[in-house]
Amino acid sequence: MGDSGNPEKLVMYPMQTLGSAGATAPAVVLTGAALPRPRALAFDDAGNLWFANGGTTGAIVQIAASSLLATGAPVALAAITSPSMQAPETLAFDGEGNLRVASSGNNSVLKFNKACPIGKRA
Repeated sequence: MGDSGNPEKLVMYPMQTLGSAGATAPAVVLTGAALPRPRALAFDDAGNLWFANGGTTGAIVQIAASSLLATGAPVALAAITSPSMQAPETLAFDGEGNLRVASSGNNSVLKFNKACPIGKRA
């Protein structure tokens, strides 16, 4: 989950502790410039984390699955930007591995094809 008090922080908790009473220590805390206001999280079939950076013309950032195993600065593999993407709100992968982005700034859903090179998807 994103940390609203720290816009460059993403906190991940172990699944088995969610919903339990009391304070739970996070399993992983990712911080750094690669996490500009993370929201709208989704995982691809390789375990990489994708998120919208939260800005009005925000980019979609891909974080390497290996970065999700330890606390610290994550490895950003790629970023996707598009003039058609304004205020991305929701991310999801379809059954073919294509990334779908709900863009609330222009009330549209964008499709980024899995077959296209990262950073040039559209």
